[in-house]
Amino acid sequence: MTASVHPGVVKPDLVGTLGLVDKAFVYAGNFGNVIAPQEDVLNQSWAATGSKKGTIENGAVYMPVGIQSKSKLESTAKDHKLATKLWEWTEESAGRALNVMITT
Repeated sequence: MTASVHPGVVKPDLVGTLGLVDKAFVYAGNFGNVIAPQEDVLNQSWAATGSKKGTIENGAVYMPVGIQSKSKLESTAKDHKLATKLWEWTEESAGRALNVMITT
């Protein structure tokens, strides 16, 4: 089973040093989604330990904290044929890399 866990948009200290226009640019694209640095581990912690068994859906994307967000997935992320092709390519590539490491 796999799921994507978005850590959230963390308000880094670097933003505080930006000029007004640059700061506005950073926050405009993330309005209402910026979290404090100490909160950035909450979604990962929820997925690893706090979610109830069977509540995480295979292939889903979760935004902070534990909110499934199917609307964030593009059509290519939902394409099962493409997923199969990617899986096969990954297995083949990993296999070649492993063979190189073993024979050298």
